Amino acid sequence: MVSGWQALFTKRADERFPAEITRVIAEPHRYGEPDAMPTLAMLLDAAVITSHRLDASTIHDLVALSFNTLLLAGVNEGFDGHRQFFDSALQLIDLLEHRGHATTMLLLSAARFEARIDNGGARRRQFIERALSAAKDPGERLTALLTVAKFHTDISEYRKALAVLSECRRLSDNPLTEAAVDIETTTGVCYYYTDVDLAHRHFSDAVAMGGPLAERGDPCQPMATALHYLGRIASDKGQHQAALDHYVAGNNLAEGQLSGKGYFHQRLAEVLLRCGQVDEAEHHLVQAEATFARVGQVSIPLAILNGTWARLFVRTERYDDAERVLLTGLSISRRHGGPRAELMLRAELLTLRIKQGRWRDVLLLALRCLDLFIRTELAGAEGNPVKQILAQLRWATTTIGSAFRRKPRREADSQVTCPCGADHQPLTRERRR
Repeated sequence: MVSGWQALFTKRADERFPAEITRVIAEPHRYGEPDAMPTLAMLLDAAVITSHRLDASTIHDLVALSFNTLLLAGVNEGFDGHRQFFDSALQLIDLLEHRGHATTMLLLSAARFEARIDNGGARRRQFIERALSAAKDPGERLTALLTVAKFHTDISEYRKALAVLSECRRLSDNPLTEAAVDIETTTGVCYYYTDVDLAHRHFSDAVAMGGPLAERGDPCQPMATALHYLGRIASDKGQHQAALDHYVAGNNLAEGQLSGKGYFHQRLAEVLLRCGQVDEAEHHLVQAEATFARVGQVSIPLAILNGTWARLFVRTERYDDAERVLLTGLSISRRHGGPRAELMLRAELLTLRIKQGRWRDVLLLALRCLDLFIRTELAGAEGNPVKQILAQLRWATTTIGSAFRRKPRREADSQVTCPCGADHQPLTRERRR
């Protein structure tokens, strides 16, 4: 039985919120910044209460706007409503599903939101699988399948990812679409960890395919991702200026997902550290940390960032700080199912132990790295295992070697300049992490 005050509350909510929700979704440009998140979170709660007064399209647009604002703009410091926000959004998605309305894109947004909490977790997988089941047309099915492939790649199941991508190719009959570029890019990501030359060809093809789309001036996230990985390949080859240029070019094409922005700053810092530009690298690490905080990131990207912080601390002989962030990062990577991140962090810890002269620990860590690599990266790979092993050895050699160089290895490295356009002011000791 509904009490008198509950009935009065519902009546007042019915009088106020449907009109306010309609007004907000009619002006989405006014609600795309972090300071809009408290309002959007409140309206999601209100939509749950007054859903009987709202049509399905209105509910759909409110949930979509709320996810977009959070994922693209983030929140201001002090916002603590992530859990309630997500609970309300999921209740509304369930309601839309019950009404027979489209939910695939909303469920994929929910999966992106979940990735910031648990990138390789079962709940994220469930959202993606629900999105695939809910697809109402070939376009939605293709988008959902691409997300399935990316999930498999995130947890080092490359063979499964490539099988899903084969189905994506059957559904994509137009090479001049963002989906076609995404298929090429995602295929490249699968091979990046197993056959870097083949990956390079796929990324280059993706950039060529995305050119006509980018010329229209629209964001093209798959092309941005391809440029990002071409930057990583250039960095692995010691072509540091080319790497930085690729990262910045990709960032200029990106759709603006905050997690992507955080990775952008982290990768710039990684290259700058290899060139011995510690202050410039630290500037970008601070930017990456702030960007991840705005979206509430606590999963694998944060573990990877900790690895780069550790590299900086080792370079500046702050070994206690390096160990602290590495152990935190390892805990995150294990908890959130990130074998690649765990492997990278173990390699960084190996570097630290070499610096400290703890040779027994070095041997044990090397054996654990080998075991993890065989159980995850090699077991899930498609292609030539010898090439994959050689690629990992080159990466490990570069990572460990860079930690022992106080000066740039080559004259060209000392001439590298960051093209991001920021004023890389050195941080005072008080402002440092």
